[in-house]
Amino acid sequence: MMRVLLAVFAFAALVALGAATQVKPCSGVERTIDNLNERIQVGGCNKPPCRLRKDTSVGITMKFQPVD
Repeated sequence: MMRVLLAVFAFAALVALGAATQVKPCSGVERTIDNLNERIQVGGCNKPPCRLRKDTSVGITMKFQPVD
């Protein structure tokens, strides 16, 4: 059972990394984020806009570095 869950997670991660995601920054945020589209991926989204459905799970990958 654990191997199946691990395989599903690995597949979801690969799909999330391969999917093109168009990300927009929140309005009113003073600091801009460089390469925002490359830092955030939404799994299962092949082309924007990503339409998320109620009561479903979607994998999201975010790459970030802490700021001092």
